[in-house]
Amino acid sequence: MIEIKDLFFSIGSAKILDGISLKISNGETVGIIGPNGSGKTTLFNCISGFNIPQKGQIFLNNKNITTTRPFLRAMLGLGRVFQNPG
Repeated sequence: MIEIKDLFFSIGSAKILDGISLKISNGETVGIIGPNGSGKTTLFNCISGFNIPQKGQIFLNNKNITTTRPFLRAMLGLGRVFQNPG
């Protein structure tokens, strides 16, 4: 299970994520949709550890991974695959 609680991320004065909360249960499939610039990639960067949010928490199976580095998240079973256009 992934749980995101009250996530904030900004660059300068631009708020990219502003209080995002989300809970995804094991086996559940969820899509994140929105227009360009809506924060989808930033959210995935925070979940995967490439960005550290300024506020809020990220849990993987009830373990707080908010500041855990990406390679350690992978060891916990959280992976990410990038899309490469063919």
